[in-house]
Amino acid sequence: MRVFSAGLEPSAIPAPVQKVMQELGIRMEGQKAKGLEQVPLHDIDLVVSFSDADKRCPDLPKRVKITRWALSTGQQESSESARLNALRQRRDEIDKRVWALFMDHWRNVV
Repeated sequence: MRVFSAGLEPSAIPAPVQKVMQELGIRMEGQKAKGLEQVPLHDIDLVVSFSDADKRCPDLPKRVKITRWALSTGQQESSESARLNALRQRRDEIDKRVWALFMDHWRNVV
């Protein structure tokens, strides 16, 4: 199994995201999101799409399974503390869902 990560609009990782990832010991300084052109689309079997972002990706192979994850961004929160807490919740939810994807994959391999 190979895993790729890319976004629709490649950019630097925002400072608040770096902060909540650093809390887990994950350093992201200097990293940036890759664009779809930087991943081998022909090798992809599954796409995890946040909301319906996959609909803006016309180059995805037709055979690709798409899983949509609707997650709150926390952008509507009024204070920095509340925005960081929303990011932490989103980070933790993504972690749980990715773990479940791996577990499902490995159960089906055996």
